[in-house]
Amino acid sequence: MEKETKAMVVLSSPSSSASRITFIRYSTFLVSIAQCLCAGTLYGWGAYNKVIKDDIMFYSGSEINLINSMALVGQYMGFIPGFINDRWGPNVGTLYATTLCSLGYLLVYLQLSTKFVESSAMMCFFYLLIGQGSVSLYLPAIMANVRNFPSSVRGVIVGIVVSGFGLSGALFSAVYKSYYQPTKDVPTFLLMLAIVIAAVGVLGALCIRLLPLGSVTPSSSTNVIENVEERIESMASPLIEPEVVDIHGKALLRNKDWLMLFVVVIASCGTGLMFISNVSLMADSMHFSDDTTLLMVSLLSYGNCLSRLVIGVLSDQVKRYFSRCFFLVLALFIMTVSYIVLAMTQETFLVTGAILTGLSYGTVWAAAPTFVSEHFGLKAYASNWGMTTVGAGVGAFPLNAIAGAFFDAHKQTIGGANKCYGPECYRATYIISACVAGAGMVLAFVLARRVKKTHQWI
Repeated sequence: MEKETKAMVVLSSPSSSASRITFIRYSTFLVSIAQCLCAGTLYGWGAYNKVIKDDIMFYSGSEINLINSMALVGQYMGFIPGFINDRWGPNVGTLYATTLCSLGYLLVYLQLSTKFVESSAMMCFFYLLIGQGSVSLYLPAIMANVRNFPSSVRGVIVGIVVSGFGLSGALFSAVYKSYYQPTKDVPTFLLMLAIVIAAVGVLGALCIRLLPLGSVTPSSSTNVIENVEERIESMASPLIEPEVVDIHGKALLRNKDWLMLFVVVIASCGTGLMFISNVSLMADSMHFSDDTTLLMVSLLSYGNCLSRLVIGVLSDQVKRYFSRCFFLVLALFIMTVSYIVLAMTQETFLVTGAILTGLSYGTVWAAAPTFVSEHFGLKAYASNWGMTTVGAGVGAFPLNAIAGAFFDAHKQTIGGANKCYGPECYRATYIISACVAGAGMVLAFVLARRVKKTHQWI
């Protein structure tokens, strides 16, 4: 950034600033977890989208997938909140996010309650707002913690924070199942989301703070609290080791490593989001019960959360030997194998496929943001990572459209609802996804080999 924002703290002498740094660091860390829990509410889409499709609005498979695709487009237009956070800081960024996300859910609540517009186009717009608000809640939380902690524990910290993003689907699906599913009261559920997000967003805008660049020293230890505090106490100056890597803007867009990473994100997140968005319809096509469908949504979310935690820790431990990009290779390998098996045997493997998709998808979101901070620098981190997340939307939009088209090609109308039963509903989608994930795996391996030597010293 060209200038420090008001959210940043001006450090004085090492002894007087140590406790203040510690408070800011860990209060920001805790609030960021809560903010990420609210940022991931779209992962719970599979818990209630079938009710919107079949019982409230009577959409076709293509229409319901288009609505979700627009949510994903909004969610992965990360360059907008990235610029806002880099230019004006996380407080303004969080207020922007809270306004869009809460307003979007409120408008969906009104639409489902009153049906004031029959066209699905308005629902697309409302979910576009929700998506943009979601990524805008996520980015300040990631940006602040990547900035506030040393590179030696950055993978752990990022893994913990983004695990909240992954766990969100399971958390809110459980709330939906307990209080709203029996009456299929989706509108009130979405109103509750609007209120909760507004409350947490205001808290985030007040509490998330940035430490100045250079106030955190690199370390080889993985003990976050003890090591960081020892370093702070021994500081002779607030600026211990200035950030030397700074690739952003046009230089980022021309960088071969970033372009390769962008395509890898398209392949991995595009296929993962396709599965996450359609999981309830996939379960319905196999005649699974509503309880089994909600179980699959929860398993996806738990896998998503667990892998973010585990890979965050593991990538810190092995980064002197393997680039974090090797975890992207692993994630895409699991996805490729899963989609191939699903194309052959859906009924017996669908639940397992949901678990593996959650694990591999979460792996991408644990390894990639930390890699971006290390390889391209922290000065414009929010913009760099926000631009990278655009790849997820680029990949998800066409794959969701393909899934909806194949669903509609085999659909039948039952009681006014558009239904599709049997393995042919998604077989072709799985085959295409396997090809996309396989190509991404090869590219991720090439990228990992390119950057391995660069990151052995970090």
